[in-house]
Amino acid sequence: MSAANPQLPPVSCRRGAPMGRRESTEGARAPARCFRVRFVDGCYDEGGAYWGAPANVYCATNEEGLLLFCRAAGSSRGRPMPEPCVQCGYCCTVRPCAYGEYDRDRAEAHGDYRCVFLTEDNKCAKHDEIVEKEKGSRFPMFGSGCSSSLCNDVREAKLKEKKRCEC
Repeated sequence: MSAANPQLPPVSCRRGAPMGRRESTEGARAPARCFRVRFVDGCYDEGGAYWGAPANVYCATNEEGLLLFCRAAGSSRGRPMPEPCVQCGYCCTVRPCAYGEYDRDRAEAHGDYRCVFLTEDNKCAKHDEIVEKEKGSRFPMFGSGCSSSLCNDVREAKLKEKKRCEC
């Protein structure tokens, strides 16, 4: 980690480098600082977490506890673009968004924090309501790209299925 400008804290590497970093959506409604994560040795961030190649990982963080990561491909204007959402529903199974809710009893009993508005086909039951409330937002909840594109087997399966159907 650069002593002059540290981005992320060191991670424990006692049993090898961890794959990525743990995310937190605490403070998601507060302003965030976004930056491209600096890599060393091609596949590791400065704090020692392993991301693999390419080194196109971006972070959003704030003092309220937000810590989110995404991979982004370059756009035609040279600015990073988030991976497109494929409506796999994975992000809603990890934690509900600012508009969602989780079942406290289920969470306490099973550690399951999935959003109660996630439908059986992995769609958001509040989609239209959220889109209406987010109109004019610089970073709307829907349409800004995937918030969980790293290590997301559900997303990968959905992309593989989509590719198979296009053939």
